[in-house]
Amino acid sequence: MTHSRRPGTFLLAFLLAAATAAVYLPVTAHDFVYYDDDIYVFENPAVQQGLSGASLGWACTSTLGSNWQPLTWLSHMTDCMLFGLNPAGHHLTSLLLHIANTLLLFLALARMTGARWQSLFVAALFALHPLHVESVAWIAERKDVLSTLFWMLTLWAYAVYAERPAAARYVVVTVCFSLGLLAKQMLVTLPCVMLLLDVWPLRRFQQRSGIKKLSLIYEKLPLFALSALMSAVIFLVQQQGLAIKPLPLPVRLANVLNSYMHYIGKMFWPADLAVPYLHTGGGATGQAAYLALAAAFLLAMSVPAVMLAKKSGFLFTGWFWYLGTLVPVAGFVQTGYHAQADRYTYIPLTGLFIMIAWGVPSIFSRWHMKKWALPLLAGGVLAALIPVTAMQLRYWRNTDTLFSHTVKLMPDNTVAHNALGYYFFKQGKTPEAYGHFVRAVRSNPGYTKAQYNLGCVLAGFGRLDEAAACFRAVLSIYPDDVKAHTRLGRILLMQGKTGESIGHFQQALAAQPDYGEARHFLRKALAAQAAQPHTQQ
Repeated sequence: MTHSRRPGTFLLAFLLAAATAAVYLPVTAHDFVYYDDDIYVFENPAVQQGLSGASLGWACTSTLGSNWQPLTWLSHMTDCMLFGLNPAGHHLTSLLLHIANTLLLFLALARMTGARWQSLFVAALFALHPLHVESVAWIAERKDVLSTLFWMLTLWAYAVYAERPAAARYVVVTVCFSLGLLAKQMLVTLPCVMLLLDVWPLRRFQQRSGIKKLSLIYEKLPLFALSALMSAVIFLVQQQGLAIKPLPLPVRLANVLNSYMHYIGKMFWPADLAVPYLHTGGGATGQAAYLALAAAFLLAMSVPAVMLAKKSGFLFTGWFWYLGTLVPVAGFVQTGYHAQADRYTYIPLTGLFIMIAWGVPSIFSRWHMKKWALPLLAGGVLAALIPVTAMQLRYWRNTDTLFSHTVKLMPDNTVAHNALGYYFFKQGKTPEAYGHFVRAVRSNPGYTKAQYNLGCVLAGFGRLDEAAACFRAVLSIYPDDVKAHTRLGRILLMQGKTGESIGHFQQALAAQPDYGEARHFLRKALAAQAAQPHTQQ
């Protein structure tokens, strides 16, 4: 009987689930936040309809949010059908998924390694580390916890398959993997992780010789094909929907190095966690000494990990798990204004947790006090993490608490100021909203969301020329912005510039023919233009 099947294992799993629930249960009293929760749930009519034939079709074809994630949309629709727009139910679903992910990680690692206590420590770190709060507490990040559920199920299925390969077991692996890809394409690196697991702890490479080792790669070719297909799909979707101009390649590569170091640092010292961490722009390339040290550190870790692959396989698997699974979100391809995000660590940090869980006992293998000292050390680490995680969770109570914390840490955080402004605007607190939109635009005039929102507030104040300037600023960056064309057209119509307003309404409809607001005001503008000659006679 393996460690994962002993009766004590299920007791440990129960205690792990109970501890995770106790720390995260306050999230069920939290509100939605005006940071994609509106787009994904409470201002999304398609999602609020619940499950139906029409909603299924929408989920399978929508690229809203510059993502293709049909399974995630169906998850949100199910929540709306069960809980309506009560955020407690939506948060509860995410929490239950996080608990399930934690237990599956524990059971899969215990089955593959036979090391129950190390597996428990890895799973506990996964469950309770503050960097993972964002994935659990943010309803719009349902795709994270949901896709990870299928990641962990795939790991479990692969552990079973590796024990006795069979076609039926391989089908289960493929199905779990495919479902995960339909929730979030973060799983594209999972076939590579399976190869790492073949090195350690499964040691399948050591059990074969010569050309037979290639069969371990051949058996994963269908999975690699699925990864390649989904990578192409998400690349096209994100590039078509990208609402920013990508930074130069040298800046992005510098940010990649910085991201790898940033997450390692935050893992050991999870302080000043914010939403989001923004790009510093071209200045990143000026940190030549730091970037050189970062590259040297990553190389210095990679070389011994390869050299010690046979003796200490946990170093090889853990380190390259971390490096590899971060590739899709490290910043090679820019997908937003953020430079890093805590949610990106949800899967990758598991590799570093494995290195710690097996590495520390290996270092102290001859220490006669290790039997009581190491469990005490592990308990101390978890006890230190819990209050930090609980505090980070409290920041996610609502939009105000979340982004007020961010602007306290980063006073010029454009995204946080814009989110606060939008939140206050929806609350009817227009002066407060105006102040945050102004701060956002001053910090980054190219942040078009803030420019647009500031224009709307200024128009409400009757400051039409200033509002028009904001909308023109948006259009100077994104000439096909439908809403900006429509808003600018409305202002021009109010100012009596009918011909110019018609042009903007027509451009809006050329970009989106079914945009009702533009069509409505185009009819008004055309009517006003037709009436003008009569009023002049």
